[in-house]
Amino acid sequence: MLTVEGWALPPDDQRAHATLALNGRPFEQWHYDRSRPDLEGVYGFIDGAGRAGFSASTTLTADEVAGRTPIEFDLVDGRTLEPFRSWQQEACWPEALERFPVPEGARIKRVHGAPDEAAFRIVGYSNFRKIARVLDHVVQRPLSSFSHVLDWGCGSGRLLRYLLSVEGLRITGADIDDDNLAWCREHLPATNYVHLPLHPPSALPDAAFDLAIGLSIFTHLTESVQFEWLGELRRVTRPGAILLMSIHGPTVHAMTQSVPFCDLVEQRGIVDSDSHDLDDVLEDKTYYRTTQHSHAYVRREWSRYFEVLDILPACIGNVQDLVVLRRRVD
Repeated sequence: MLTVEGWALPPDDQRAHATLALNGRPFEQWHYDRSRPDLEGVYGFIDGAGRAGFSASTTLTADEVAGRTPIEFDLVDGRTLEPFRSWQQEACWPEALERFPVPEGARIKRVHGAPDEAAFRIVGYSNFRKIARVLDHVVQRPLSSFSHVLDWGCGSGRLLRYLLSVEGLRITGADIDDDNLAWCREHLPATNYVHLPLHPPSALPDAAFDLAIGLSIFTHLTESVQFEWLGELRRVTRPGAILLMSIHGPTVHAMTQSVPFCDLVEQRGIVDSDSHDLDDVLEDKTYYRTTQHSHAYVRREWSRYFEVLDILPACIGNVQDLVVLRRRVD
């Protein structure tokens, strides 16, 4: 028996029908409307946030207990079992199925924020599954249909380790962190790796990629550097290529519990502040920032480089928004 506790905010008109599903089947027991005063302080603008707690229990299959199959959690409409947001599931890849070692704590911390191996794996695999669903549902192409994939900002391989499970993908991992790249070269083989400068141009080839993924990268760049890399991404992607780039959007802004800050981001479109997470590996201590974007700004400014197909709220890590872009056919 698996018991899960947490919180969920389904659409207002669907709360009576919401339930949790594991690998597509509803939990046998579902108890919603539990008190969560902490959420009311953050998401007070959403009706019912203070009663968004839940607990749920279900019986696992033999394969799930033995760790022979992945586990995926979705918040679904209990009448249809369709997820409310297909890109917001949580997924767990069993440790017994891992093909590669997990990096050391310091290398995890630089890309994950904390030296937590279990969370590193869960977030990495969840993001992998979310990307697959976004490509299926938004782009209407399976991940396996792409030939050359760029993991832009691969870090210590949190996502890349699971991309390697898709047969036929030719993957390039690129990052400014040479130490993490060295670890990836040694432990995540069959991949091309490129060390990136802080400012383009890079050693990446022209028009090489039909899929580019950048998670938690534009969340750390100043406005001017952002434009430099948008131009570089346009150079290295093919006409018609798909790009999936995450940003700190309204969900993250709301977590500050500061209405003036939320208003400031909406007014300016982009706001950045100090971050020291990469001080150990970067000589320029002012380069790496914590950056916030408004959707209106992204649609206006990024559309000068790419076609903005969609912005999916709270997709990556269930907090960062995912911007779905397409390289125009010139």
